[in-house]
Amino acid sequence: MLMGSAFAQGTAAPAAPAAKTEKAEKAHTPESLECSKQADEKGLHGKERKKFRSECKKQAKGAARNKLPPGRKPDNEPVQAAPAV
Repeated sequence: MLMGSAFAQGTAAPAAPAAKTEKAEKAHTPESLECSKQADEKGLHGKERKKFRSECKKQAKGAARNKLPPGRKPDNEPVQAAPAV
């Protein structure tokens, strides 16, 4: 009788972790969404679409950098050390 209860405990299938079955959705930037919209309008697909979106997002980032107030650098740009006297 003891063998039956021990056997029943070992036969349960392990539950699959929820993290592996669900992908975390990434938030899309406004630039990314705009580039996707432009690619849709041009009817681009596959490699051409990927290349277009990549270039479009690079240009959008460059335009965003130009909008910073004078003297302010983007957060991801390294700060240069002052020259030694």
